Amino acid sequence: MGSSNLSSEPLSREALTARLLDLQRELSTLTIFFHTLIGKKLGLNTTDHKALDIIYRKGGVTAGELAKETGLTTGAVTGIVDRLWKAGFVERCKEPNDRRKVIVRALPEGEERIGPLFTPLSEAISETLSEYSEEELAVIAGFAARSIEVMKRVISNFWS
Repeated sequence: MGSSNLSSEPLSREALTARLLDLQRELSTLTIFFHTLIGKKLGLNTTDHKALDIIYRKGGVTAGELAKETGLTTGAVTGIVDRLWKAGFVERCKEPNDRRKVIVRALPEGEERIGPLFTPLSEAISETLSEYSEEELAVIAGFAARSIEVMKRVISNFWS
């Protein structure tokens, strides 16, 4: 894993690109480790924890939507939902317009359990971001948004 120390030497575009790719790789690895630790604190595996994040962000999903979002089989998603339900993180609700459809929704109590685990990271990142100008933050936000789109595209190609 590369070092995240920043140098004050100007780098060529090629060197900067290589550096950013290396840093993205290191950040990805550390992010997985962090979420594995959070999952363990919650009694969840990493996949269940991140599936729960999707449910929180979307406000509720069907098992089919969660399968599509994660690339997992509907059978695997059923196991995830069962474990999240047993752990008290989600509920299953009938869709009012289509009683055959079940929506998986996150429970507020789960957010209360999860939120404090992220506070140290959120505070540290907010402190780091405070060192950047609004213009720099706009560039960083743009890069993050485009990186997400690239990742989604690459993932969807794996499923094809």
